[in-house]
Amino acid sequence: REHLSCPAPQLCVRAPPPSHMHMARWRANRVGGVIVCACALVGVGFLLHAFIAISGQLAAAPSSSPVYSGEDLFYYDVFEGVDVSGHDLGHVVNADLAMLQQACSAIASCRAFNTNGWLKDSSSHREPGKTKLYVRIPHWSRPHAREAAITTNSQLDEAEAARHLRIFTYTPPSSIDIPGIENYKYAAETVFERLLRQSAYHTNDPESADLFFIPVRCAAHRFTVARRSDGQRAAEAAMNLFAEHIMSSSPYWKRSLGVDHFYVCAHDMGASVAASAPSLFHKNVIAVVNTADAADPHYTPGKDIALPPHVGDGCPTCTEGSNIPLQAPQAAYHSRRRLAFAAGNMARGRIRPHIAKLYRHDPDIMIVEGHIAPASYHAQLRDARFCIFMRGHRCWSPQLLDFVWAGCVPVILSDHYDLPLQGLIDWAAMAVIIPESRATELKAALLAVSDDEYAAKQASLARARTRLVWNNPPIPGDAFNSLMTLLWRRAHAIASVSRSAEL
Repeated sequence: REHLSCPAPQLCVRAPPPSHMHMARWRANRVGGVIVCACALVGVGFLLHAFIAISGQLAAAPSSSPVYSGEDLFYYDVFEGVDVSGHDLGHVVNADLAMLQQACSAIASCRAFNTNGWLKDSSSHREPGKTKLYVRIPHWSRPHAREAAITTNSQLDEAEAARHLRIFTYTPPSSIDIPGIENYKYAAETVFERLLRQSAYHTNDPESADLFFIPVRCAAHRFTVARRSDGQRAAEAAMNLFAEHIMSSSPYWKRSLGVDHFYVCAHDMGASVAASAPSLFHKNVIAVVNTADAADPHYTPGKDIALPPHVGDGCPTCTEGSNIPLQAPQAAYHSRRRLAFAAGNMARGRIRPHIAKLYRHDPDIMIVEGHIAPASYHAQLRDARFCIFMRGHRCWSPQLLDFVWAGCVPVILSDHYDLPLQGLIDWAAMAVIIPESRATELKAALLAVSDDEYAAKQASLARARTRLVWNNPPIPGDAFNSLMTLLWRRAHAIASVSRSAEL
């Protein structure tokens, strides 16, 4: 273990000595005017996540696109007299509060820091302490870039992905090799695997692969048993067996320690399907999930990817995706007679009961508690200007895409939801995002949206709609190709890290 000099000692990250650590020297990178350098033992996963955060837009945007600092992407909740037990990611020496915030914002795997200067890779194991705990929260109300820049960059990256990205698929061990599920809520994992195997992205030669796909089929394992808790354990056991198989036998895992591996889990359990797997697997492998909750300790924004939530397959309570025509944006506001609409189980979660109580008898907002007939549901989606999307037991719901396909501007009341295809879709341009703590201001916020602002949001909604539809065969810019674009950005970042480590 050699000593590495640091050009900015006050921001030198001193990592604790976990297993699987490797020596690495970084060039200094400037993030929002602050020099961040790796002057200590740095794990492969830690290195990749920090590089992704520093490089801006996963190191894949053209050089002319803006680079956003940590302050653009995160804010911090403060907890007095609280600390996290263990989970030390590194120590920032002699740093003030601003330096700690910038250091934590620059490293994708950082979830929190305390006023003693310790960066934490988890914020969930809290206990009383003599310090303040600052928990990092993505500031999704600030878009990563304006819609036009996002569109241009994503089109360029999709073209690059089509030319260069190749993905090898592992074969599951025979004991866990079961068919994927076709339920519309969770079928995206099955549809993705099917489309991937049919596409030019797929390769049977692992030597030519940029990424490695682990087809764990978590939703299928969940429904091998009736009870939800037993199904979670069954899925975790399958993932653990698959992970141990790959880690012990695959030379491609050993080459990268898994940072170029990914899996898709469309069930509510999301990235927690890997909770029982070895910690290095959980930390390094990319999770492509529906439950993309930045407050979930198993999900890492910047590394993991939010999946377009369902496949639009004609289920009784959802629309048909690309078969539903949008109204003309300029006429839509005046043709929609109701201010807002919401439907579902209003007893679920922390925000739905509150919204139901506040607006149950409001003449401008229709709240339907429980089941609604499909014909009535579709009619209400077309009659409302805004459709209220609320966190239930989880941050996501396939209902979000019902709103998009019907041209009803979504109102997002689901704190920390890493909305689908972040980085390719400017959700702030096409939705109204309201913190759960400001639910009492919901109606006032919607009434404050002018006709012109509403028309602009609907126009953005129409432009983004293709990205959220799964087509067979895929078409340019749809859900499958958008997911490939984000995976290409990860692969590009991984290759850049590898080149930097060799210098």
